[in-house]
Amino acid sequence: MPDQNLLEAAARGEAAARGAVLTEYAGAPAEERIAILDGLAVLGAGGAVPATEVLLELTHKHRIAQPAITSLLVDPADIEDAAQLTLISVMEKIAQFEGRSRFQTWVRAIARNEALQVLRRKQRKSEPTGDEVPELAAFSRRLSSVVADEQAVRQALERVPEPYREALVLREFDGLGYDEIAERLGVPVGTVRSRISRARDLLAKQTWHWG
Repeated sequence: MPDQNLLEAAARGEAAARGAVLTEYAGAPAEERIAILDGLAVLGAGGAVPATEVLLELTHKHRIAQPAITSLLVDPADIEDAAQLTLISVMEKIAQFEGRSRFQTWVRAIARNEALQVLRRKQRKSEPTGDEVPELAAFSRRLSSVVADEQAVRQALERVPEPYREALVLREFDGLGYDEIAERLGVPVGTVRSRISRARDLLAKQTWHWG
């Protein structure tokens, strides 16, 4: 079983503990991996953002949600979109995790739903409606269409909370790569990806109604 004290330290944002959890997970047998994910999910559901970030990094790095996505999608771009949208959904819904099922089961249910949404949008060949989470490509197109209104963009950015805003600015406005952002912020690349995905989602929901 995982060291609960170690998980709680990682949930407090302690860098050494975070690294230890990531290392322990990589070398752990299947049952212990499941327990680590469940423990982090419970802590994340309780409001520990660092625990959720570690959880997202493990989900991304070890492709935990991938089986549910690739059972429905074939195109690599669609698979990547669904994977990113799954991370966003986990971030948004983690407070709903009650521990009644394994995190692995829970996240794969979310991933399957996101894959279905990607598939349906592709089949309709139309942009998503306002109450759907925009795909990343749609986000980029929409942001480009309003970029002339710099003040509006800046106002929208101000409503995106840290640390998501900083990661998005470094990526979209400063043009830095994920590795460069990770080095500047002192966090793993997986965390950078999850923060940017979250920031894109928050900003897209605001800019979607501009025009």
